[in-house]
Amino acid sequence: MGSWGEGDECYSWFHTGQVTLDYKGVAVLKEFSPDKFAIEFHGEGTITVVNHKPYEIPMYIGFMAFLKNYPPTRLYFEDGTVELINTLNAHVPGHINRMQRVGVAKPGKNIIRIQPNMDKKLYLLPFRLTKVVLCNAGTYEVVNPALN
Repeated sequence: MGSWGEGDECYSWFHTGQVTLDYKGVAVLKEFSPDKFAIEFHGEGTITVVNHKPYEIPMYIGFMAFLKNYPPTRLYFEDGTVELINTLNAHVPGHINRMQRVGVAKPGKNIIRIQPNMDKKLYLLPFRLTKVVLCNAGTYEVVNPALN
């Protein structure tokens, strides 16, 4: 896939199992279905995303969603912001790979703390992270200041 003009970056391991981002904590890369991979967070962990641009870029994550099987998860950013990931999917039958905007990646290294609700009585599966996307295309919210 080519750039959409602002230097988008897509880190996806969903079909390849090849993760190029650093992750730590209670997390493991798993092939949970034939040719489908995710970083499974069985507890708290982190993922590091590098924004190579000198300006902020909107950040999205991909994750698995299905009824109430996956735990709602909080992402904690270094600037103190917190984003709740709703893993509920009540509209499409089956497990889906869903995307959600989670904020912005600041220039340089961004370490995001991931904290799933791991109440085993409520949720059957761990939080499954499938991709991270940095993309300014079509947002017109946080863009290259040189273009303003």
